[in-house]
Amino acid sequence: MTGEEQTAFVTAGNNHLFKAVMGSLSDFIKDEVETTLSLDTQGEERAYSAGRASSLTDFRNHLEWMKNEAEARAESNI
Repeated sequence: MTGEEQTAFVTAGNNHLFKAVMGSLSDFIKDEVETTLSLDTQGEERAYSAGRASSLTDFRNHLEWMKNEAEARAESNI
């Protein structure tokens, strides 16, 4: 993690924009999962929707990891 990334993410938990982005990602993930599980979704469309949900989940988890890593590094530098 670069110093710039650490600076950006160390206060992310208290940042309204970060919270809004994480909430939006969670909403998108929920929508994709619902689409994937819908009886109307068939074949390749189901696989595509599942892939989108998986990718969005990975991205959300990565942002959360970066926030936690930045906070841990900041605490260890105190």
